[in-house]
Amino acid sequence: MKLPMIFGHRGASSIEPENTMKAFQQAFEDGADGIEFDVRLTADNQMVIIHDSLINRTSNGIGLVRKKTYQELLEFDFGKGEKIPLLEDVLKKFRNQKWLNIEIKEQGFEKQLIELLDKLKITRKYVISSFDISVIQKIKELNSEIPTAFLYQTIRFNLQALISKTQCDGIHPKHTIVNRRLFSEARYYRLAIRAWTVDSERKAWKLTKLGINGIITNNPKKLLLYLKEKQQKTKKKRKI
Repeated sequence: MKLPMIFGHRGASSIEPENTMKAFQQAFEDGADGIEFDVRLTADNQMVIIHDSLINRTSNGIGLVRKKTYQELLEFDFGKGEKIPLLEDVLKKFRNQKWLNIEIKEQGFEKQLIELLDKLKITRKYVISSFDISVIQKIKELNSEIPTAFLYQTIRFNLQALISKTQCDGIHPKHTIVNRRLFSEARYYRLAIRAWTVDSERKAWKLTKLGINGIITNNPKKLLLYLKEKQQKTKKKRKI
C-alpha cells in the first residue's frame, strides 16, 4: 500500500513556531514530503508567510499585516526568535526540491506571485491553493499550466461546477468530509485530493487506505512513524 505525501501544516507547527523557517526545516528533517504555508501582502507589497491577517496571535506585536511594511514586521518575534519569512526566501531555499503547498489568503497579488515563480524558475513540486475561487480563477487565467487546488470544508460541494469555474487540478477538503463518494468523484474528474488538518493517526490510516494523495498535518514525524509501521504490518499479514 502506497503511503500518501505528508505535508507539514505551516511546517512542523506542533513543534516549532508556525510558518517560520525553523518550522519548515523541522518538517523536512522529520521526513515530510512537503510543507503547507500561507501568503499575505505587506503595506509595501512584499509577499510574506503568515496565516492570520493580524500578527497578534503569532508574534509579540499587534496590528494588520497589510498595514505594516516588511521592515516593520521584521521588528517582531514570531516565536523562538524567528522572523516573518519572505515568500521569495522560502522558494529559493526549497524550490524544485521539496513539495510546496502555497496557500493564498487574499486576492490581488496573483500576477506578482506568478512572476516570482517564473523568475526563480520554479517548474515542479508545488501547488497553489486557496479558499477563494476567484484566486484560483485568476491564477489559471494568467497561466493555465500552474497546478492549483481549491480548499474547502463544506460537505455538499459540486465538483463538476468547481472544475467548470476554476479548471483546478486538485481539491484540499477538510478531513472530516472525506469519504468514499468524494474519492469516487475526484477520481472521475482526475483531481488530486489532499486532506487537512490530520493529526489523528487512525484518521491518517483510514485516509491512506482510501488512497488519498496527500495529508496535511501539524506533526509530520508522528504520522509518518505510525503510517510506516501500519504499512509494514499490512505487508506481513499479506505474506502469511
